[in-house]
Amino acid sequence: MAQFYESSIGINPIPTNQFRYIDDIDVDQQGNIYVVDSWSCVIKKFNSAGTPIAQFSEPGDEDGQLRNPASIAVASNGDFYVVERWNHRVQKFNSSGQFITKWGSYGTGTNQFQYPDGIAIDSEGNVYIADVNNHRVSKFNSSGTFLANWGSFGSTDGQFNHPTDVSIDNQNNIYVADSQNHRIQKFNNSGQFISKWGLLGQAITSSKTFICSC
Repeated sequence: MAQFYESSIGINPIPTNQFRYIDDIDVDQQGNIYVVDSWSCVIKKFNSAGTPIAQFSEPGDEDGQLRNPASIAVASNGDFYVVERWNHRVQKFNSSGQFITKWGSYGTGTNQFQYPDGIAIDSEGNVYIADVNNHRVSKFNSSGTFLANWGSFGSTDGQFNHPTDVSIDNQNNIYVADSQNHRIQKFNNSGQFISKWGLLGQAITSSKTFICSC
């Protein structure tokens, strides 16, 4: 028999502590854990002990629905943002899972994405998205208003080849996983290049060599 959490949102059954495919995770300031179950097109919320609290959304293309969610970021006020690969957009929800706003569509314009993936929030509440197939990082304010983007296809400093994730330190520097260039790039929060490191390689130990070709 299918099980439902009392506070679930949407119509999907919610098997307790079960997932189809976990793509990302984040933690709010109260220690609650938000899990992106991309194949189920839902967000699941747990307390710090792993007890289920709620499920948000359901498969679809309407406001509040998700299509292959890729990543999540929880803001300091408890609002959370979800990046959707197949809907090429970002949606914002409050801590109860109620839809607030959305932005993005498929394309190359300033407010568009092509299979976006990673997301991060800086100390001012600005949102950064790794726009994978546009080979760039896009920056928005907390309401989804476009602020800037940077990057283009290539391998020189400041260029990307399918960037997949972003992270931010306590000085608001931006770190980008430049996946097909096999490196990490560091920028300030205006998108100015600072440094880079990494190259194609393989993991080596004293007795064995491990090559991952997942």
